[in-house]
Amino acid sequence: MTTTAIQAKGVLLHVDTAGDGSFAQKIGMLKEIQKPNATVDELDATDMDSLAKEFVTGLTDFGEVPCTLNWKPGDATDKYIEDWRAGGNENRPIRITTPNAKTYIVSVFIKSYGGTMKVGQLMESSLTFRCSGDVGRNF
Repeated sequence: MTTTAIQAKGVLLHVDTAGDGSFAQKIGMLKEIQKPNATVDELDATDMDSLAKEFVTGLTDFGEVPCTLNWKPGDATDKYIEDWRAGGNENRPIRITTPNAKTYIVSVFIKSYGGTMKVGQLMESSLTFRCSGDVGRNF
């Protein structure tokens, strides 16, 4: 049987800076990203008539979107992220596009941004977005 798995090469991350759906700001030098991960709250509905524990679903939390970037201090991506964070860090929509043109769109703010410098290795930054609200998908 032939696999239908695809390589991650070509994944794109863009930010909608104007709020108009244009997603004009590319987050460059992306090395690794995780899609939003849905976790559903479980609400205990057990009462005195229950024969066993009973649960109903609550709200969905899409958690965080962690990313790893090649880091060049002061380049366009670094400047954009630092300006966003320092300028109020308001929620902005991001779009993750997979190599087969499927997309995830979610409103986020920057939870953390930092860099790592190791001897004999490329400098990397870690960027974590916190999701707020539902995730839109085109599939």
